[in-house]
This record gives sequence, C-alpha cells and structure tokens, in this order.
Amino acid sequence: MKITIPKKELKEALINLSKVVSGNAALPIINAVKISGTKDGIRVTGTNLEQTLVCKISGGDGGGAFIVNLKELKDYLKQGGTSTTVQFEDVGKKIAGLFYADNIPVIKQFAQFPLDEWPELQEVYNKGIKSDTLFSKINQAVPSASKDSTRKVLQSVLIESDAVIATNGKELVKLNCLTGIKESTPIPVTKFLQSASFAKSSGSIAVQEVNGVMQCRLESDKWIYTTKCVDGTYPNYRQVIPKNSSGYINLSDNDIEYLKKGIPLLDCSDELQSIYLYADHLGIKILSAGSESMGNTLNVNSAYLGLKHVAVSLDRNLILRALQLGFHRFEFMDGDCFAPITAKGNKGDLFIFMPLQGIDTEKIIKAANTKGSIHVERQEKSSCEREKIQPKENNNMKGSRNAKQVTRRFDPTVRASSSVSTIKQKEKKSMPDETQNRKPLAFKVIEGIEPNSFEELLSCIMEVRGKAKEVFDMTGNLSKKVKDAQKAQKAKEREFKQTKDLLGKLKKVSGF
Repeated sequence: MKITIPKKELKEALINLSKVVSGNAALPIINAVKISGTKDGIRVTGTNLEQTLVCKISGGDGGGAFIVNLKELKDYLKQGGTSTTVQFEDVGKKIAGLFYADNIPVIKQFAQFPLDEWPELQEVYNKGIKSDTLFSKINQAVPSASKDSTRKVLQSVLIESDAVIATNGKELVKLNCLTGIKESTPIPVTKFLQSASFAKSSGSIAVQEVNGVMQCRLESDKWIYTTKCVDGTYPNYRQVIPKNSSGYINLSDNDIEYLKKGIPLLDCSDELQSIYLYADHLGIKILSAGSESMGNTLNVNSAYLGLKHVAVSLDRNLILRALQLGFHRFEFMDGDCFAPITAKGNKGDLFIFMPLQGIDTEKIIKAANTKGSIHVERQEKSSCEREKIQPKENNNMKGSRNAKQVTRRFDPTVRASSSVSTIKQKEKKSMPDETQNRKPLAFKVIEGIEPNSFEELLSCIMEVRGKAKEVFDMTGNLSKKVKDAQKAQKAKEREFKQTKDLLGKLKKVSGF
C-alpha cells in the first residue's frame, strides 16, 4: 500500500476534521482518521459516532487504506518543509510517512489501527438541491441559537424548504434560502457549522432516515458532512413575528457603516451592554446609557417615519448583529417600549429582537435634546425619503406590553390571561425602576386568553433533565476513574510478576 497526497490539502483537511474527531474519547479508534485511495481520489474520514466528515482531496494517487491517530499526523505535518506532497507506505505494523525539507527527508512511523476496527458509518444517499448561499446562511444563523442545554431543540438551526431559522428566546433570525428540504428539520449547532470553511462553501443538504434515526447530509465539492438531526419539535416561531408596525427607519448604506463603527464606541458600563435609541420626525439618535449625562450620541441621517416617537433601551450587541447581517429596515410598535423590534433585509430576511427593561423615557427624551456626539468618519451623508404610513394596531402583540409577562422565554405554549386594558394597568405598576438590574425581554406568543396548565410541569421536566444530566456526567467520570485504577493495578501486577520471574532466573543462574 502506497498513497501520495498533496501536503497543503491534507493539512487543510485535518484542520476541518479536528472539529469532528474527539481528542479525549475512551475509544482510541475515534481519535484517528482513515485515509483511503480510491479511483475518485483521496478520502480522509473522521467521526465521533454522532458526526462524520469525509474530506475529498484531488491530485493524490495510490490505493489502499490505513488508520492513524489524528493528532500525531497533524504534529508531523507541522514540521514544515518545501515538499508539496507527502507519501505514506505500509511497512508491516507501521505506516511510514515521508516528505522533504530542503532535500532532507522527514520520516515518521505511525502506529496503525486494524481496518476492521473502524466503526460502521450510516450513510445518507439522498442528495439535495445545490445552493451557493445555503451554508453561509446556516453559518450566519448559528449565533442566534440557544446555548441553554435544558432546551436541546433550541440549540439547533431549523432547516425549512425555503428558509434557515434560529432563536434563543431573546432574538430570532430567519434567512430565506431554497434548501429543497420537504419537512422542517432541526440540525445541531456543531463546531464544523461554525467554521469559516463551511460558510465559504457551496453545496446541498439532504435529510434521510437511516435505521430509525434521522440523519442530515451536507455536501460540497471538497467534503461530505453527516450528523444526526435533533430529536424534538421546534417551537412555532411564526407566532412571535409582529404582523404590523406603526413606524420604521430605513437606514442608508452610509448610515449602516457609520453605526457599525460608532456603536462599539458608546460608553456601556453595565453587563447588558445597553444603549438607548430615540427617533421622531426631527431625527434619529443612538445614546450611551453608561454615563449620567448620556452625552455620547450618534446622529443618524436617515429619517424615522411614524406618528409617535420611539424611545427604547437595547442590547447593543443585538443591534450590531442586525447591522452586520445586512438588515437596513427597523420597524417599531406605536409607543410600546417593550414590543419586539423587527429588522428586515433583502429577500424578506427577518431579525427580531427584544428591548431591555428599566427604561426611563423622559430621561431619554431629555438626553436626545442635549448637544453631544461621537466623532466617527462618514463617507457622504444621505437620507431616505419620507413616506406616509397608516398606523396599524397589532392585536397579537398587545400582550407583550406587560413587563412582567414578556420576561418569559420564547415558548409557543404560553398564553395571555389578561385583556389589553388590564395589561396597560399592570404595565404602570410593574414598570421596573432604572436603578434595578435590567433584564432582556424574551419572546412571548399570544394565542388567546386560556392559561396553559402544563407550563409549570414542563419547567419541572426541564429541571429534572438538567439534574439527570449532571448525575450522568458524574457517573461517567467515576467510571473513568475506576477503569484508570484497574489499569494501574494491572500494570503493578505485571511489574511484580516480571520482577518475581527475574529473581527466579537469577536464583537458578547463581545456584542458590
């Protein structure tokens, strides 16, 4: 067996495989990669039994297959050298690697694993529609997925036939893209999906049931990535998308660049990174909430179109994320500082995020009329045309005006139990003082007036799951320690036996 592989392509493949292959697994074979020479070229495969990545390398030659440790192979290739290829050859129980550095051979022998120990991988044979933007859309949606381990399904990205969706309860992103998936499927957020090489690729996605388990296959010209789909039903995110708005801002390209540079310069001394946005028919201002005077201000040239002014407290990381994703239109509910804010982009893309509690509207208005600004270099000034819009009431989102209610996480089973008039009365009583710790609001779905009796039960189930996971992890660690102790004990027994045998031989030789 002899295989020759382009060195640069092999190093790039191993970088991607490191995002899939486990480095601390108790099963040594899944710390390794399998390199195969086929008629279609070289294939380098790695797996952790949940995910599998096959990197396709063109330009190599040879046949056969071998399995070696991934880390050892990466360390070997780090030695540099001028050689453009690396050669592998079977030399008995070892695999010899060879490349040249300034005409000096760099040789290493790797311990190889038996080929029959390689796990049998479940293959997805379906192939989807090829898209130039699909993988970049998935990569862009990933940061909006939840990091809460008790809500596994929200730790995924939802793939629909025409869109990619992710939410964590405080923000929601929907990026339109033709995927070819017939049935909505959540796929887990993994290191590979977050990598730059994944985002820059074009390819297809397919979902197929293999041995009773839903598997997702993503394929590009250079790799095939397979992962298990997330088991569970994704919440009905459509219920949190506001149907109407009463005012909006259309930002020009120049203003978007201006804000992307200026917002990070605002003074934000609290943990929530809060800033204030004020907009009326006279203009738009982004204010610092980190100082007493709030003198740091960004003045936006674009116009606000609406009948009533807007004064909201925002997490600046969320508005920056909307701007970095290319969203230019921001829509607001009339006079409601607790309603979701909708950012819209090209081709119907949506980014919805919640404002923060503890807002002092009068203070924001006063600060907005105080002179003070941050100097940020602009290109040329521009403004959008003013348009007449008809204010529309959004009955579905009225319930979000109650400060106490909207602090709950996004859950389509939650319902409102109060009328609009009662909610308005409660809003005045429950409005938190700005001196208290402000918390980001979360999406709340309003369907009717019947309270959900299962909410508390679901909360308990989530808590029990979390504790069960802790117990499972603890028992796993204990099991590992027991195995390590057993290995150490066996090593001592072997050492004792070897010493005893050696003494016996010495005794015979000496005649004692």
